[in-house]
Amino acid sequence: MTSRDTAWPEGTPAWVDLMVADPKRAAAFYGALFGWRFADQGEEYGHYAIATIEGRAVAAIGPQPPPVDGQGAAWTTYLAVADADKTAAKISEAGGQVLLPPGDVGESGRMAIAADPTGAAFGL
Repeated sequence: MTSRDTAWPEGTPAWVDLMVADPKRAAAFYGALFGWRFADQGEEYGHYAIATIEGRAVAAIGPQPPPVDGQGAAWTTYLAVADADKTAAKISEAGGQVLLPPGDVGESGRMAIAADPTGAAFGL
């Protein structure tokens, strides 16, 4: 993802992360592949590790939650929104499904995970 110093326009892909059973192994792979360095966010954030290039955040890797319906490791693309709660309500109205309701992510803002009517998952 390209780094920005200003807010992303609504609906723009703004973040990606990978949830896997073995985050250390994945970090070793992507670190060697792309030169990413990782900063573990600690126990409070489940050891979610922010990947950086030249000191700028580009992605993250975290531990996979228990699988739902056989879902395995996956990259999630997050779309920028001005209000995660309002957007989550619109998702349901449009025929999508909110898989993880909006919640605070420290001081970074709010996030949610949803799926479109075809089942494709994305984050807010």
